[in-house]
Amino acid sequence: MNKTLPCLCKDTAPCRAWAAVYFICGSIFIFIGIVYLYYIWKDIRSQTPKLPGYKASQIVFIIAALFRGIGWVSHASLIISESPFTADIQPVTIGFPGYILSISFCLIFFLWCSIAVNLLINDLSGFYEKLRNLLAFLLVAVLITAAISIGITIYCEVIARTSDEKHQMEQSADIAHTIEAVNAILRDYVTAFAFLYYSVKIIKLLNKPLFSLRSNESVYCLMLLGLTAALFVRGTSIAVYLGCFFFRSANDSDEPNTEWTYGSLVNTIISAIFAEILPNLMIFFNRRRSGLLSVYDIVD
Repeated sequence: MNKTLPCLCKDTAPCRAWAAVYFICGSIFIFIGIVYLYYIWKDIRSQTPKLPGYKASQIVFIIAALFRGIGWVSHASLIISESPFTADIQPVTIGFPGYILSISFCLIFFLWCSIAVNLLINDLSGFYEKLRNLLAFLLVAVLITAAISIGITIYCEVIARTSDEKHQMEQSADIAHTIEAVNAILRDYVTAFAFLYYSVKIIKLLNKPLFSLRSNESVYCLMLLGLTAALFVRGTSIAVYLGCFFFRSANDSDEPNTEWTYGSLVNTIISAIFAEILPNLMIFFNRRRSGLLSVYDIVD
């Protein structure tokens, strides 16, 4: 017999609030993705040589923005419709786009680092090789954590659908949910610390004030720190969410899905704004800095 897990959110008021947040944030991401594609379409199609990693970073950023936006809007629709498949599809609508966004941040960080270092030192070869190895490591790590999350989710879903006990179904969903959250925390913190390490190395090369917007080198360093801070915020937000989930599960075990509270909603809003929307807007408004023809073609 085919079974489904219960709807994630059962109270009307919280449901509407969560759905509204996901819909608004998702719409912002879709807008960013479409407008960004409009502005850089010629650059992507152009045969003019660009800096290493430019086209890949721009294409993945657009895909990440659209996936995040469509995922959040779709999740909002599932919540409003009280679909019994909301819990089943959550790893696809909420979890998976986060991994694409992390890959996008890695590629953008690599591109900005290359430009910043070129502005500061003449010999980039040694630094560039280390940076490229870091990028490869981070991309592999993100893909592995994504594969683990997807595999565990599918496994727990099979167990839930073949079980005759409601408790077993809910327990399987909680296990998948927990593993997905832990993987996301590790993903964001490992990436953030790697970003921070290289950002500090580049900042040490500065001979100008860090917070001087008149210096192109300083602007790139601030942009790198912006991506780093975003990952720390998102990782911390997921950790807070997971802690609240465990606390409520332990103290209110008869009520499933008790993490859907206004407190968790505030945490989600903070994460959406400071860890995803603002850094993506930063990338959007600095698209010209990402598309330099050479390191000497500086944006005034």
